[in-house]
Parts: sequence; structure tokens; C-alpha cells
Amino acid sequence: MAARQSISIGGSTHWVHTSLPDEDLARLSAKAEARLRELLPKGKLPKPETFMLVALSFVHDAELAAAATTKAEARAAEAEQRAAEAEHKATELEDTLDEELEKRRALEAETRDVLRRVLSRIDLALEDDEDDPAPASPT
Repeated sequence: MAARQSISIGGSTHWVHTSLPDEDLARLSAKAEARLRELLPKGKLPKPETFMLVALSFVHDAELAAAATTKAEARAAEAEQRAAEAEHKATELEDTLDEELEKRRALEAETRDVLRRVLSRIDLALEDDEDDPAPASPT
């Protein structure tokens, strides 16, 4: 609920209607007072135009913050895009790896089969040699 509260900025008391807690209003008033001191030469009393400069400097700060936020959001979106691309590439690599592993397993199986057949033929050839009488050696 809005309440009428007083704030002091630049040596003047101002009444405002606000729903801000006292601590927040005091913090914001202190920031406005500090900005006023930055803009006002020492020992000078503020004119109404000075309060306008304070307001404009806060608007400028807000614009800078908004621009920084926009840049940060753009960088975050780019990072998300790069992460999505990296995830896609990782998935592609995983698929390729699975394909290559399957090819290797198939090649290993084929190689084992070929070796079995070769060993089988060698065994048959050795058995045939054992069954045949040894040829007489010429002396």
C-alpha cells in the first residue's frame, strides 16, 4: 500500500507516495544524493535543473545497463547455440564411433572365420601327409 514518505535530497525535503520499504527508499535517496554531489560543484546549492541532470544521469545508467544486459543475453544465446552444435557434433561422432566399432567387429569375425578355414586346410594337409607313406629318399 502506498504511503506518503519524506526524502531529503540536495538539502531539500520532498514528499513522495510510494510502496517501497523505508530501507529501499533510503538507499535510493542516498544514491540520488551522491549523484547530485558528483554533478554539483562543491558549495553550490542545487537548482531544479540539477535534479533534472541527476535524473538524466540515472536514465543514462539504466540505458547502459540495458545495453549490457542485451549484450550478455546475446552472448548467452550464442553460447547456447554453440553448445547445441557441440552436442549435435558429439552425437554424430558417437554414431560414427558406433558404426566403426560395428565394422571392426565384423572384420574381426570375418578374419577369425578366414583363419579357421586356413587352419582347417593346414590340418587336412598335415593329416594327408601323415596318411601317405613317406617317399623314398634317393640315396
